[in-house]
Amino acid sequence: FMLRQDATIVWEGAPIARLRRGATLLAPSVEVIDSEFLDGTQREAVRARLARFVSAALEGGLAPLFAARKAAKGDPALRGVLHRLSECAGVLPAGSVEPALRPQLRRIGVRAGTFALYLPALLKPQPGALRATLWSVWHDGTLPGLPGAGLASLPAPDWPDGLANYLGWVIAGPRAIRLDIAERIAGELRHAARRGPAPLPGTIVSRLGASREELPLLLRELGLRLIPGETLGPGMFGPTQPERVAIMRLHRFARQGPKRAAKVPRQPNADHPFAALAALRRAAS
Repeated sequence: FMLRQDATIVWEGAPIARLRRGATLLAPSVEVIDSEFLDGTQREAVRARLARFVSAALEGGLAPLFAARKAAKGDPALRGVLHRLSECAGVLPAGSVEPALRPQLRRIGVRAGTFALYLPALLKPQPGALRATLWSVWHDGTLPGLPGAGLASLPAPDWPDGLANYLGWVIAGPRAIRLDIAERIAGELRHAARRGPAPLPGTIVSRLGASREELPLLLRELGLRLIPGETLGPGMFGPTQPERVAIMRLHRFARQGPKRAAKVPRQPNADHPFAALAALRRAAS
């Protein structure tokens, strides 16, 4: 048997069944294609056999996810995180976890990043293609053309809502950046700029697979701000200020708490004894 990306199961080159939406994303049902050679009992026997094949194919193709689920069984907190992750077949966009769980997740192959909670091993081409097939089955739709392997980014695709994030792409303005690359670059730049603006690495454009013109917007979508380099004016000497990158402080006001109301100046009481003394001092000066 072979499971094709269009969710059909073939035997000796002939389609014999297709996947349909099941109870969960990782548990699709199998629908045997009608055949004059099968009666009801035989069709059910074929369906059961193909269901076992699909289950084994998923456990093999998404082995890191199933291994992480098994490793998390003894810990209720980890088990809850892996349940959420399984609902998205290994990539949970905008997933957040308690900081105390991060080292435990890392030990079982799960990365708690800025943009998603995910298993990096599932971003590779083969598990990525299998995850794409599961998405099409769950959403009762057909898959658009998927990008080839090895791309760091691509022009923002016209895909159905949620598909780019599900497949491990971060939409950043005009482009979609591969999740692991977005996490790595954003992490490196934030670390470099943690104490203030830091020089922009010269290789950043090629690493993002973008154009120079797209860079400011891409960095902004990654939570960073590009500070243009400065040139020396006429008669000035010395090194120029290179391009720098800084962390965008989007939530600085939230961290400071509610803004205090401005104090209203108190109006002086003209009948107070000190008011008369103040008037005499002003007149004397």
